[in-house]
Amino acid sequence: MLKNIKIKKFFSQGGFTRTPSFFAKKNLVQGFTLVETLVAVLIVSIVVAATFSAVQVGLQTASRAKNQTIAFYLAQDAFDFIRNLRDTEKLTDSNNGFLRFKNTFNSCDTTTNNNQCTVDTTISDISSCGGSNPCEPLKYNSTNGFYDYDTNSGTDSPFTRSVQINPINATEVEILVTVSWNQGSVPVSFTFSDLLLDWQ
Repeated sequence: MLKNIKIKKFFSQGGFTRTPSFFAKKNLVQGFTLVETLVAVLIVSIVVAATFSAVQVGLQTASRAKNQTIAFYLAQDAFDFIRNLRDTEKLTDSNNGFLRFKNTFNSCDTTTNNNQCTVDTTISDISSCGGSNPCEPLKYNSTNGFYDYDTNSGTDSPFTRSVQINPINATEVEILVTVSWNQGSVPVSFTFSDLLLDWQ
């Protein structure tokens, strides 16, 4: 009986034609506040800046590794040229070949005013440099990929290569090949050193 009274009361107030207030829909359409927008922009900016920084560090590392590799091969190239010259002189004259080899590099002798020289391995040329006559940077020939000192076919590369000979005794010399360049604004150098003997 109690249930019938409640139902009658509900229908007497309009039945299903009127929605009770607890079923009323609220307007849920809202926008971002200014603070939320600023926080979102800040987060996106941090992500973009971090990504850009990581890419920049990666490019710098790749450039540094490339220059170090080129410097190593330029130093090895000069040393192989010098060693080949030693071998050629010894095969030509087993008695005095090593002395002639050392005399060829008098301009690079560290005991004579700490001199240096440049070596153009493409044309077998040795030129003194250092002091008031600084060593010229190597030229890069984009046609054949060679590094040399030919001003007609190459453009200045970032690499400067110098050679020094340090006589140890009558049958032994130390060869020092230094390749230097600028990595950005930072000067960098790589020195390759080895001994050459008067072999029999």
